Order: sequence, then C-alpha cells, then structure tokens
Amino acid sequence: MDALKKSVADGKKSVASAISAKGVSTATDASFAILATNIGKISNNLKKISLGSNGISNNNASPADTWRTTTFSATSIPGYNKLTANNFVAIPKLVANLNPSSGTTYPRCQVRNVSYNPENGIVTVEYNLKTWAVGGIAYWNGSIECIGFYI
Repeated sequence: MDALKKSVADGKKSVASAISAKGVSTATDASFAILATNIGKISNNLKKISLGSNGISNNNASPADTWRTTTFSATSIPGYNKLTANNFVAIPKLVANLNPSSGTTYPRCQVRNVSYNPENGIVTVEYNLKTWAVGGIAYWNGSIECIGFYI
C-alpha cells in the first residue's frame, strides 16, 4: 500500500511540474481536481507578432553570392529568452524596379538562414537579393518581414 501511495504522489508531482512548466503555477501536492483545473488553464493558442520590416536593396552590378544580414528585436514577445530560431520566419518582399528602362528583369530574394540569440532577443536573417536584367541595369528594393510565433 505504501508503494502505491508513493507512486501516486510521485505521479502527481510530475504532472504538477509539467503544468507549472507550461506557465500555470501548480503545487506539487495539489489534488487531482486542482491538477485537472490547471491543465484546462494551459494556453495552447499560438500567437503571431510581426517584428517589423527592414528595407533591402541591390543592383545588377552586385555579385550574385553577396549574402547580407538584417536584424530584428524579439524582446516584445513575453518569455523571448525561452524561444529558439524555430519560432521565427522571414518573408522577403520585392517592391519595385527603380530603373524601368532596364527592360525585362528577374529579381530573386533568398533567405539562407534565420538565427536567434535568446540572451538579447535578436533575430538575424541572412539573405541574398539579386536581379538580372535584359537590356539594362535593374535596381530593386523591397523588404524582409520577420514574424514571431509563440504560445
């Protein structure tokens, strides 16, 4: 009987710790009713926040493999220091050819890497913006938006 009581107590302690880890403070000796109530309080609604858009530009004379970085701050997200790079996505947006006389142009913006430093909340996006033009030089500008996802 003592082994059974210990097993139940240890199980409740584990469940209470898991609930607390999800943001709902729960005593390790809580009753089953309180454990059930607190499980219902765990938020599982994925939230999304734009960390902003940073302008980018390039011209046809730039080397094709010129990788650049831009950064965003995620400190506005509650618990930002517990996030990882997997919580962020970077979306390139090309806006305008600033040299319409360039003829047919072929823009490309590629995001190679999104990294994150949880200590300072900085998201770093590595990207390459390249354009090819038939009949002239194309100067493109645009932006990269960074979106953060969290619970």
